[in-house]
Amino acid sequence: MNEWIRCAGEFDAVVDLQRVMADPGDPDRLHPAYDFGDHLHPNDRGYEVMAEAVCLSS
Repeated sequence: MNEWIRCAGEFDAVVDLQRVMADPGDPDRLHPAYDFGDHLHPNDRGYEVMAEAVCLSS
C-alpha cells in the first residue's frame, strides 16, 4: 500500500512517514530511537521527527 501511495501519482504530495521513521538497517522496522517500546508506536522523539518531516511552506 505504501508503495502505491508513493508511486501511483494519485496525490499532489505525500509525507512519507514510514521512510522518515524507518531503521536504516531494516527499513521495514521502526527506528529504535523513535520506538515507544512496542515496536509499533513512536515515542516523543519519533513524533518530533514526524513533525519535522512536514513542509509547511507552499
